[in-house]
Amino acid sequence: CKTFFFAGHETTSTLLTWACLLLGKHTEWQDRARDEVVALCGKSPDIVPTIEAMGQMKIVSSMEGALKYTILTYKGGL
Repeated sequence: CKTFFFAGHETTSTLLTWACLLLGKHTEWQDRARDEVVALCGKSPDIVPTIEAMGQMKIVSSMEGALKYTILTYKGGL
């Protein structure tokens, strides 16, 4: 969380707000990403994803494009 804060509070908060709104609107993507994380890492809240697991997450990785789309489309706080 502090990484986001130091990266640029207003820009990051705007990006995350719109990204959360879009994920809430398109719950099928939210469900697919959650299922992928659970399949690779398990359900325990104590498990932190490893670099190897992150590299295997295709759906979560593809959301980088969605974040770029979000920041280009909804520039309200930029």
